[in-house]
Amino acid sequence: MTHDRSAAMSSAEWSTAACLLAYESNTAVIYVEGNYGRDMCVLAIRTSWRPSSGRA
Repeated sequence: MTHDRSAAMSSAEWSTAACLLAYESNTAVIYVEGNYGRDMCVLAIRTSWRPSSGRA
């Protein structure tokens, strides 16, 4: 990945930014860190993906 959208953001903001970047770059998989907040990260990504992309 060559794009950097990192910044200080809420979980809703960073997960939306990640989903939009994945959509714009035609990314097939979003990986999350397994040893720190995995469940929260997965939930945030799933929640943000649906409204931002119109796909489930």
